[in-house]
Amino acid sequence: MVNGPTRTELGLWRSKTDNKTDRKITNFILSALSIWPLRRVEFYFAFFYHSLAVLVVGLGYTDSCSSGD
Repeated sequence: MVNGPTRTELGLWRSKTDNKTDRKITNFILSALSIWPLRRVEFYFAFFYHSLAVLVVGLGYTDSCSSGD
């Protein structure tokens, strides 16, 4: 994980600053540090569990078909 301020800390810091450039910098930091790695990790986990579920369901389906004969 990324070592740094949490989302709540960044949110509190953003609410205190009213300058537009500060908000742009904060949005850039927030998107660069937390959003993209989290989306990448979630994508990998979703892909892994999806492939695992397809494999288990496929094996169970073929097993039930072979035992039905």
